[in-house]
Amino acid sequence: MMFVEIDKARAELGLTAWELCRRAGVHPASYSQWRTGGRDPRQSSLKRLTSAIEELRQERREAAG
Repeated sequence: MMFVEIDKARAELGLTAWELCRRAGVHPASYSQWRTGGRDPRQSSLKRLTSAIEELRQERREAAG
């Protein structure tokens, strides 16, 4: 998942960047640098972000019944 997709998913879930970072265990400043192209994220960081998105999607599906 690239940052365009991450941002789209984040917006669809109604999360701020800070909330996603908190859920994923990623520092918000790092996230900002990755989004703007200032630095490249490690694969492990991308995995944490995408996992946090998928976990929240699953939580919402379960809550919806």
